[in-house]
Amino acid sequence: MVKPQYQNFRECYDGHFENGKFIKGEKLYELYKYCLCEECRYRQAQYRTPANGITITTPDISKVDEIAERLKSWNCADGSKQLETVYERV
Repeated sequence: MVKPQYQNFRECYDGHFENGKFIKGEKLYELYKYCLCEECRYRQAQYRTPANGITITTPDISKVDEIAERLKSWNCADGSKQLETVYERV
């Protein structure tokens, strides 16, 4: 296992419930980011509403660094709309 440079990921499992019991699926690595544009920060500070965000999951730990670099440059464009969290799987 290659240890990624960026350690800000979370391990989770893609699973489901069957007869009231959770059945673990494959192990996933999750990274997320909230938008830091001026409109999102204002909305979060003044109205206590969440900033726009993105969550990316991958089953391959070697892609964590690539995803972290991609998240560094992500923003919600203009912040004028409150978007639902964007979910992607790589």
